[in-house]
Amino acid sequence: FSETFSIQGGIEYERGQTSDVLGQIDYTLVGLPVSLTYDSTDNALNPTEGIRLIASVTPYPEFLGSSVPITIARGTVSAYYALDEEARYVLAWRIGLGSIVGADLDEIPANRRFFAGGGGSVRGYTYRTLGPTFLGEPIGGRSLLEASLEARIKVTDTIGIVPFVDA
Repeated sequence: FSETFSIQGGIEYERGQTSDVLGQIDYTLVGLPVSLTYDSTDNALNPTEGIRLIASVTPYPEFLGSSVPITIARGTVSAYYALDEEARYVLAWRIGLGSIVGADLDEIPANRRFFAGGGGSVRGYTYRTLGPTFLGEPIGGRSLLEASLEARIKVTDTIGIVPFVDA
C-alpha cells in the first residue's frame, strides 16, 4: 500500500513427517497465510530510528485438507531510537508473541511448534533449545513470548558494542 505498509497472502501446502520424544506425526497442512508489515525504520539492516511491526496468521482448516486443524499466529514489534544526531548511540527493543490454537501439543508437528533460542530470539542459547521439555528434550510449545532490549554503541565507524538483555 505504501513504502511503510504492506499486506500479503497466499496458499501453502506441506506434507511431511516429524518425530521427537512425543512420537511421530504424519501430517498434511493446507494453509492460507496472511501477513501485515508496517516499517517506518530508516534502514532495513541497521535501523537507528523508527518502528517495525510484523503480524501473521495462518489457518490450516480441515475443509481444505489439513490433517491437523490448527491456526498459527505470530507478531513482532521492534523500535529504534538514536540518542544523538550521529546515531552513535541507539536504543532498540523487541517483543515477539506467538500462539497455536486448535490441536493438542502432541498433535502439532514438531517443526511448527514454538521454540526460543538463537540470534533472532534469545541470544546466548543455542537455536531452538528453549521451551517446554519432555524427558529432558525440548519439545516446543503452543505459545511464545520473547523480549529484547539493547544499546548499540559505535566505537568507530566499523566497530561497535551491543550490551543487551533477552528473555
